Amino acid sequence: MTTQKIASATATKPGWYFTLVDKIQEVVRKFDLPEDISTEFRSVTLDVARDQFKAGCKSGVAWLKREQAKKGLGVQVAVAA
Repeated sequence: MTTQKIASATATKPGWYFTLVDKIQEVVRKFDLPEDISTEFRSVTLDVARDQFKAGCKSGVAWLKREQAKKGLGVQVAVAA
């Protein structure tokens, strides 16, 4: 994959995905999990998150809108396909 394609693919991924992957890596390192367990942990966590996102779990979006309204900020919600 070329650098341009990698940058393009990275730009289309939602921020929450990378945050979640980073947090999973922190836990894996913290507990020094064996490869088979860390792979399963990562897979299960990302599958559940992906399924919830695809199902249209809107609770996070509703919370964000309320918080931004309280602070007088415009609503800015990024949605990934």
